Amino acid sequence: MNEPQRLPPQPLAKLLSLLLRGERGEVVLGDLEEAFHKDLEAGVSRTRAAHRFLRHGAASIFTLSRETNQALDGSAKRADRKGDGTLTQTGGDLGFAIKSLWRRPGFSVPVVLTLALGMGVSATVFSVVEAVLIRQPAFEKPEELVMIWSRQLEDQTSTNPLSGADYHDLLTRSSTLEDIAGLGEVIVAPVIGTEQPSFARFAQTSANIFDVLGVEPVLGRNLERADQTPLAPNATERPPTPIMLSHQYWVREFGADPNILGHIIRTFTFDNIVVGVLPPDFTLVLPEAAQVGDDLGAAIDLWSTYRTDYSEWDRDSRGLVLIARMAEGRTLGAVRGELDNLAAELRREIPDHEKNGFSLGAESLVQQSSSHLRPLLMLLSAAVLCVLLVACVNASGLLLARMVGRSDELAIRTALGAGRLTLARLVFIESLVLAGIGGLLGLAVAASGMELLKWLSPAGLPQAEGLHLNRPVLVFSLFIVPFTAIVAGLVPTLRAGLRRMSLQTRGASTSASHRRLGEAMVATQIALTVLLLVGTGLMLRSFSELREVPLGFDPSSVLTVDMSTVGEPPDRSNDNGVEAWVERRWHQERALSEAIKTLPGVRSSGAIFPVPLNGVYARTCTYSLADDEDPSPDGIVYFRNVWPGYFDSVGIPLLGGRDFTYDDDDKTLLAWTLDAEDAPERTDTPRVIVDARLATRLWPGENPVGRRLTFATFPTIPHDAEVIGVVPFVPQGGIEDAMETIYIPRSYYRSQELTLTVKLDADSQRARQQLTQTIRGIFPDSPVAFVPLTDYVGKALAPTRFVLTLLGAFAVSALFLASIGLYATMALMVRTRTNEFGIHLAMGAPPTALGRRVVVRSVALASIGVVFGLGAAVALSRFLESYLVEISATDPVSLAMAASLQLAIAALAAWIPARRAAAVDPVTALRID
Repeated sequence: MNEPQRLPPQPLAKLLSLLLRGERGEVVLGDLEEAFHKDLEAGVSRTRAAHRFLRHGAASIFTLSRETNQALDGSAKRADRKGDGTLTQTGGDLGFAIKSLWRRPGFSVPVVLTLALGMGVSATVFSVVEAVLIRQPAFEKPEELVMIWSRQLEDQTSTNPLSGADYHDLLTRSSTLEDIAGLGEVIVAPVIGTEQPSFARFAQTSANIFDVLGVEPVLGRNLERADQTPLAPNATERPPTPIMLSHQYWVREFGADPNILGHIIRTFTFDNIVVGVLPPDFTLVLPEAAQVGDDLGAAIDLWSTYRTDYSEWDRDSRGLVLIARMAEGRTLGAVRGELDNLAAELRREIPDHEKNGFSLGAESLVQQSSSHLRPLLMLLSAAVLCVLLVACVNASGLLLARMVGRSDELAIRTALGAGRLTLARLVFIESLVLAGIGGLLGLAVAASGMELLKWLSPAGLPQAEGLHLNRPVLVFSLFIVPFTAIVAGLVPTLRAGLRRMSLQTRGASTSASHRRLGEAMVATQIALTVLLLVGTGLMLRSFSELREVPLGFDPSSVLTVDMSTVGEPPDRSNDNGVEAWVERRWHQERALSEAIKTLPGVRSSGAIFPVPLNGVYARTCTYSLADDEDPSPDGIVYFRNVWPGYFDSVGIPLLGGRDFTYDDDDKTLLAWTLDAEDAPERTDTPRVIVDARLATRLWPGENPVGRRLTFATFPTIPHDAEVIGVVPFVPQGGIEDAMETIYIPRSYYRSQELTLTVKLDADSQRARQQLTQTIRGIFPDSPVAFVPLTDYVGKALAPTRFVLTLLGAFAVSALFLASIGLYATMALMVRTRTNEFGIHLAMGAPPTALGRRVVVRSVALASIGVVFGLGAAVALSRFLESYLVEISATDPVSLAMAASLQLAIAALAAWIPARRAAAVDPVTALRID
């Protein structure tokens, strides 16, 4: 028999040589090879000899593992499992790791809680990212849906709605778009036909909106093109308009009544007939640029269609957001190319489009619907990644510190033949066990975090209500456990694998080496923590500045009452029907105003629509100076229609001129807005009040009272108006909103929506009941909703408060974890240098000096992390700029606050170890080996 055939199979031999390491392993492997040779000499087949070689090798691996555990635990472990040695040894290490961690709760509990916190907040934020950026909307082939915008040639980034006439042109001329739908402004409408009059978010659209989106109703039918057929010009009766309900509204208001189809619901003075109910998972979220209302996160309750011929719309009435589905095989690039050509055609055909530089653009609906939330979620994801890394580095530092305390154990394992791979595997298995338990607890943290997010989230985070531990979140949590185990156990595992422990080399040099690594990891934690502290400080300073922005009004003690003048529609069967309706409504509103002022506890009252910072309506108009020769408008401002007494009720002082009176309203104009096709001749000059910012810009250094300007609301009737008063600037769309406002009497944009502003001595349930009775006594069908004016201010601050709260929570978590890591490092330093401290004390060093040395070391270590953290904060500060108000992203006060807080915490974390160092007994210390 030749020599190669006398050797055991080399793959098996190499496998066993990897698993049987150390001197004891070499002896065992030699015995196995000798036994293999004897089997061959005894006439045993080579296959059977190889089988016995592998079986005896596996038994030897298990025996060595059992002897090691017996040496460490002092108890025998029985095992009769057969199989691969690696799996057997790994199973033994896993059992030993669990038992060891169970016996040391002082170590394992802090590590588990640290990792649970990091993984829990990571899963919480991921749930939002998944809902907003990853999860596809419940539409058919959402990747084929695009939004179409009106733009200007010189500003291709602008996004504006289109007119009905432009919509009609695109419908009839486009070949790259299979179908196009139009969505108008979303409003809050009074609803009659439910158990109690109420308000609902109401949208008017083209009839094909759900066909374009690919959404099928769960009950009834979709809107159809026949539903938008215009009424006859002289029609005296208006048939009910088909309407669809959202699933949530159907359940909330009608108890999911399956017989809802055919039910009549009145909005304003119009009857609507229910033809369908939308599916429960349908939500249409549009970007801010859609200008369908600022409360983007709120679901639309009622969907109706315009009864109109879009081709007859005025080109200046741009109130439609277009959603289109690309034709099969078409790309977004092809759609954009065609829109460029169509825009060029329209500029040639329509002089106003040529003058205004009319252009068209298209964007993906899925990307656009989350565009306003993307920066926020990226910011929060970066912040939570910092927290997770701090938690992992903290756990890694604690594992590393534990290696010093278990140096005897590791040395014994080495002496018994455990190799570097064995020690590294043992340490890594411990980190994996800790990460697994932390992951389970992290799910509980995530569930609580989601509930907290639902409570904290501002409007504009539409998916917050649907946050839960769904499959993507569970899969993310499953994958984050090994990631955390690797990050947390990387340094200790490498350290165990690179350093071969022995009873002679496990002393001070090893402890010092571990201590230096621990200090490096603490500095890393502190750098990440300082990064979060700087972000929190910037948001805190910005929030403080935002609260100090002058509102121009006093919201305290002001109760707003949303109501409607809804009632029976005017009788259009005779010429006097509309006029009589106008006269009746006029006196009803005036009677309501006078009745509210007489209620006990009411200091003053008025009305406006819409209320400042309302978050739903924009309500803008064009304006120009009345004596301008150029008929084109000078710009766009907000307009608000008000009752006399409004400014006094919300604490807006008159800076010049006078307030409105009821004589400033124009009943003739009110009648026109209801019925006539042509504007009537006004009986007098309209009167307006402007804010000081607009007045200063239009008439700098002059008295604006008595000046004239022209404004045009919708319907687009130009009003040549006289300025009768000036009030302070009041932000309307948001606290940072800089657009000016023109205040007009009620009749110049008469709507049935109305918000009363009532200044009360005290907001009480009795006061609200009296207001409700007074309103219902004059407008029996009006819904009534109470909102303190301070709530609108709070809602405007909510997005900034939301970011501040989360960043603050992350920063506090990171600060807490970094403090634990710093404390553990200082405690390790004191423990490993006890002998050194004893020598110093024996030589006469004062105890306070040793304590001071520990504190100084802690602060010096923290200073290194602070320097790197501040550098990273300055480098990354631009990502916070869009959330800051009146504060630079490199604000020195915020940087100094973060550094000072971290250094103070570092000194505090070192206090207990410093006391321990100062209390060392020299005699006891000198006896320590």
